Amino acid sequence: MSESKEMGTFLVYEGLDGSTKSTQSEMMVRYLISKGIRTLYTQEHTRDGVAGVMIETIVNGRATLDPIALQLLFVADRVDHTQRVIVPALERREAVVCDRYWWSTIAYGGIEGRADYFEAMQLPLIRKPDFQVLLDVDPRLALDRLHKRGDERTIFEKVQKLQKVRQEYLRLAGNDKEKCVVVDASKSKEEIFDEVVYELIRRRIIKD
Repeated sequence: MSESKEMGTFLVYEGLDGSTKSTQSEMMVRYLISKGIRTLYTQEHTRDGVAGVMIETIVNGRATLDPIALQLLFVADRVDHTQRVIVPALERREAVVCDRYWWSTIAYGGIEGRADYFEAMQLPLIRKPDFQVLLDVDPRLALDRLHKRGDERTIFEKVQKLQKVRQEYLRLAGNDKEKCVVVDASKSKEEIFDEVVYELIRRRIIKD
């Protein structure tokens, strides 16, 4: 896997809930481990951090918080996650595969018209990924997948909101083409995985 002499490689999967982020992240972790690469799988929001526990309560509708304040809570969780989990693993020269990271706050903050603010304010606080995979999917398909899985409905799951989030994700990906690939997440999980691996090898993020 491509890495500096001092740090491991940081790979992030982004997209709407129902875009198969978790499935693809876990498939990538198994693939990297099979190649003999020490790999850490992690996700945001965290479920063990102080801020992450608060977020879980809010997004599932068991408590309320102003939308901007909620996104700031996501940032607080991310800063803690970065320093407590991600950076130490990278310093051990492990690969880190993360399900969601900083683009999520920019994309969802865009609903409130604050995408630029959340992009600028996070840069001094986080560790930019070495490569990001955007799993792009129509919100209706994403919601249909969630409902079929029986997942608990979150406060973000409305088609009009998710259309805006999707467009913000695509804007971010379009501005960072060298370090991002957009994959059609309506495909089968095998097709998606093969496409991601192909891109990572082609761009020399991982070795064949």
